[in-house]
Amino acid sequence: MQGKQPEAMNGKLILSCFFLLSLFLLIKRPTFPYSSDSLTSYLSNKCTKIPSSVSNTLVHYALSRTTPQQSVLEVSVSLQVLQRKSPCNFLVFGLGYDSLLWTSLNHGGRTVFLEESKNWIINVTVEHPSLESYHVVYDTKRSQAKQLHQIGMQEQCQQVCDPRHSKCQLALKGLPSFVYETQWDLIMVDAPTGYNDYTPGRMSAIYMAGLLARNRLDGDTDVFVHDINRPVEDTFSLSFLCKGYMVEEKELMRHFNIPTRAAFSQPNSQVPAFFIFGDSLVDNGNNNGILTLARANYMPYGLDFPQGTTGRFTNGLTFVDVLAKLLGFPNYIPPFAAIRGRALLQGANYASGASGIRDETGNNLGAHVSMNQQVDNFGRTVQQLRRFFRGNGNALAAYLSKAIFYCGLGSNDYLNNYFMRDYYSTSSRYTPKAYAESLLQDYARQLTALYNLGARKVIVTGVGQIGCIPYQLARYNGSGSRCNEEINNAIILFNSGLKQLVDQANRGQLPGSRFVYLDSYFSSQDLVQKARTYGFDVVDKGCCGVGKNNGQITCLPLQTPCDNRQKYIFWDAFHPTEAANILLAKNAYSSKSKSFAYPINIQQLAAL
Repeated sequence: MQGKQPEAMNGKLILSCFFLLSLFLLIKRPTFPYSSDSLTSYLSNKCTKIPSSVSNTLVHYALSRTTPQQSVLEVSVSLQVLQRKSPCNFLVFGLGYDSLLWTSLNHGGRTVFLEESKNWIINVTVEHPSLESYHVVYDTKRSQAKQLHQIGMQEQCQQVCDPRHSKCQLALKGLPSFVYETQWDLIMVDAPTGYNDYTPGRMSAIYMAGLLARNRLDGDTDVFVHDINRPVEDTFSLSFLCKGYMVEEKELMRHFNIPTRAAFSQPNSQVPAFFIFGDSLVDNGNNNGILTLARANYMPYGLDFPQGTTGRFTNGLTFVDVLAKLLGFPNYIPPFAAIRGRALLQGANYASGASGIRDETGNNLGAHVSMNQQVDNFGRTVQQLRRFFRGNGNALAAYLSKAIFYCGLGSNDYLNNYFMRDYYSTSSRYTPKAYAESLLQDYARQLTALYNLGARKVIVTGVGQIGCIPYQLARYNGSGSRCNEEINNAIILFNSGLKQLVDQANRGQLPGSRFVYLDSYFSSQDLVQKARTYGFDVVDKGCCGVGKNNGQITCLPLQTPCDNRQKYIFWDAFHPTEAANILLAKNAYSSKSKSFAYPINIQQLAAL
């Protein structure tokens, strides 16, 4: 980054000296009351010697015949950050006449310069041996900028990783090892040369600044790009440092503040976030504060859950609680009703007991949050998340594309709608086939809405064998089967259509997405048929409830449940026990059989 050398000293140099001294005094000003006595006392007890880095810089600028490479206004952009962060780790692409300035402004910290010209390093360091500089080789030409920009948009360049192992052509892999291993607080890109098509151009330097910033363990990195009046500096900084992270722009200097990737991911988790939509099978407290009979925020619900009663409709863990643990999340995904702000970065649970695909489903039990409302709530979440991504739509989209979305609805559209003939008219208006088709049309629209909001990895669950739950067994008096096969047959129609929706999405109807279908009908049937193998003794009764099969009335407040909960498939008239949920979730997560998860399992989905 060799600077200009005019023929004679001009007034700009004198101004630079005063400017530098002012900067130093501003950074190092003592904090004492401005009285003569206190000043005398302060000076008598403090060393007043100017640090060598500053004195050398003052001499350099006082005697130099060079023109400063950045204006006072441009220097002030990074000065504000240095005042806050120094002493710190400061990486500068380029070695120039202003290098002493950056070293002195970061007095006590580490300032490293990466320079393309070996001869220039020798010339500068002979005169100023205190500067820490290293040679860097660029294998690009500015004429390649358009092509390299397109390459930078490809998947291999979007991955945040150690640049030494990156497959991206823009990554610099021959730098000293400490450059990759240091957490840089500030990075300035003012090199390599880029004034014509035969020079290296700053494409790789800008890309590397963003990659090093995102690759740090915690905190954030302030990145400065000079000469933004040039196409490469302008385009590459906005693309790879992200326009949404831009803090300010003054003259030819642009300032970005880039958070680490750790700010948007969960430690050890396979995906950055987990968003859950559904009914009481996965509700974990959203119904606690609304007027409804579909509530579980009383004992003995939560009897075996570490935090006790929370609003979960089982004795312990729900299906998605187990799934969150299998995905590596350190905590269970909280209910949307209880979180806002940064906590949303790990995901949220929007599920609501008694809810369904249709808005009126579950009205017989009181208030609830339908699937349409759950999708709206997720839309509000996306708006909140934009703030944490500083309005950067591309970064937010990349984050959401790696998250997992779970959607489990449909049971109540049959139990608390179609087959509740005294309360709803749907069974008189639709045949079972027509009703399934209507549900699927509504569901497809809702899933598409999630897709448009950013969902790309989506799990949809079929409806279980609800004709065989204790609630139905307590009421059904048919012959030839212990279960209500009229309900089961209607469910099969819906599930078959839902699986076809998954195939359509995966064949390109929703580009870039990957859907997984969980066959809850087969899974619930499998639990009963292989009950002894799985360790269950009771397959047709709730562990807690009233009446025949403990299914005529669901678990009442303070009721004493069964002692051997591990031996029951059902906790109450409708919902599985924790033991059953653990088995169901494990099969969906890692089973190689497509009978549980289709076309891939959840572990494979997370790895995509």
